[in-house]
Amino acid sequence: MTNTLELSSDQIALYDDIIDNDTTIADEYKSDPTVCEVMRAGLFLAHQLDNMKCPHETILRIQYTAGEMSFGHDPWEVVGELLEGYTNGTLEFEPSEDPSKIN
Repeated sequence: MTNTLELSSDQIALYDDIIDNDTTIADEYKSDPTVCEVMRAGLFLAHQLDNMKCPHETILRIQYTAGEMSFGHDPWEVVGELLEGYTNGTLEFEPSEDPSKIN
């Protein structure tokens, strides 16, 4: 898997530190290089969207979607496509379910 967005070593160190210190992530995922690359891509995506003043709920939805779409694909290509779609206004969202209707 190639990091096509070519993160700096400082960015990689920051994302690895976030992953390593997240107590909600199981150690088996932290030690899996493929899963770590998906998580790095997701953190990069979230930071880019945050810099674009994207609403937090939307960031979470896009980040979750990126994780799902990365299964069997290069997560950096997925992130690039989602960022491009958000930037160009072509990213389509399914309506959110009303939280008050969830059991």
